[in-house]
Amino acid sequence: MKKTLFSVALLAAATQALAFNEKQAVALTQKFLSTVACAYDESTFPVVKLDDDSYLVGWTGQLRCPGGNGTTVSYLTAVAPGYVGEDTYVVDYHESAAPDVGSLHTLDKLSFQNGVLLVNGRVIRNKESKVTLKFLRDRGEWKKIK
Repeated sequence: MKKTLFSVALLAAATQALAFNEKQAVALTQKFLSTVACAYDESTFPVVKLDDDSYLVGWTGQLRCPGGNGTTVSYLTAVAPGYVGEDTYVVDYHESAAPDVGSLHTLDKLSFQNGVLLVNGRVIRNKESKVTLKFLRDRGEWKKIK
């Protein structure tokens, strides 16, 4: 009996150690950004886990390096299980995978509850411009709701 309990506990610990987590989602997003963004804020990466074992990671910067003309905006990047195997995750920033939050200059917090994604951020750099955007995923697409 003791051997069985020890085996089950060891298997549970090994499974938990191998589970993909928020820290790994942020690290994968940072690797992705090193190839597609010429500038991004390295200090803030709000992240939230969704119901389907995928994550949304927020970041602020310049995508596709448009010449450094002040086009710093916020993005949500989806990090989801891939099709190759259980240990493979893919990164996507297109609107079908992650909602468009480009109207926000900074992202402060992400939360997901009862199918609704709340994105807290600011339109400009001062604290007076706090905004909360709400999104609902409908048939695989993110829809902004009021």
